[in-house]
Amino acid sequence: MKKPTMLSFKVSTLKYKMNWFQETFGWSRKQLLKVLSRTPDLLNLSIHDNIEPTVDSVQQAFNLTNLEVSKVLMTNPQLMTLQRDTLTQKAEWLQRRLDLKSTEELSKIVRRAPNIMNFSIDNIESKIKWLEDILGLAGDATTIAAPLKKAPSILHLKLDTMASKVNWLQSSLNITDSEVAKIVWKDPAILAKNIEENLEPTLHWLVNRLGCETAKQVISRLPSTLSLSIPDSIEPKMEYLQTKFQLDEENLLKMIKTMPTLLGMSFNNINNTLQFYSDCYGEDQALQFVIGNPGLLTLSLKNRLIPRWEQAVELEFEKEVPISVLAMHTPKKWENYVESKR
Repeated sequence: MKKPTMLSFKVSTLKYKMNWFQETFGWSRKQLLKVLSRTPDLLNLSIHDNIEPTVDSVQQAFNLTNLEVSKVLMTNPQLMTLQRDTLTQKAEWLQRRLDLKSTEELSKIVRRAPNIMNFSIDNIESKIKWLEDILGLAGDATTIAAPLKKAPSILHLKLDTMASKVNWLQSSLNITDSEVAKIVWKDPAILAKNIEENLEPTLHWLVNRLGCETAKQVISRLPSTLSLSIPDSIEPKMEYLQTKFQLDEENLLKMIKTMPTLLGMSFNNINNTLQFYSDCYGEDQALQFVIGNPGLLTLSLKNRLIPRWEQAVELEFEKEVPISVLAMHTPKKWENYVESKR
């Protein structure tokens, strides 16, 4: 903290301002000191004439609740130093540029990456245009919104930083422009990962463990695999799948290649879903079902499997319903199937 700034205030003035921040935003003393250490200029601004109206503008522009505005301003206290006209102009431009249909969509982006608002419109525009070019979107504003909704914080990055990740992906995986575009589209947050600490070691392990071609296919289908921890997620998950389903190396790799999403699932989710199938169809059948179609493990228990099974039990056709119908049918096909059993 810049102590000369603090020391230039009367104790009563300093106390009043600090109390106002704590009471308005519900910040602890420690949180407030952290905010002031990052943005000491706040103490030079009038609460009544500057900060309070700006906070109101932030809340209205992004449709934030009191709790949300408190979190946003704790993450990016610099917002309170912006001119209200500048703030409104940026908010309106961003909503137009991304063709966001509602203030709520803009609010979600700002809540996740409030520091975006610190950059100039020209700076943000240059990054959006670069992303459009990399993704081959030809300026389709509606489309570019999709990856930015997933990972709005990539707009904090420098263009050189993002370009280095794209070049690394392309050269390391030996993939085309369109293939790297698909990876960035699926997982734009990969542009924020550190090559030496995250991406490179994980890729090296995957290539050694899965083979070059399988590793490439897994990453292309599920780019977030490169963000997973090897000792905490990938390695124990593969050991678990191999042991649980009694797979040899060839069939383990086949399962991973077919459904790489399994590597990112929690053990609880896998175990609970497998237990559901075992309870309904018996353990041996359940294991064989999943080996033949690993995607069965990724289906929602709460929203799909349990409600359908309960409906089958209620109508007394649970002993007749094939797992392929219970699990894989679309909602409409399931309704038709149920109707045929009434």
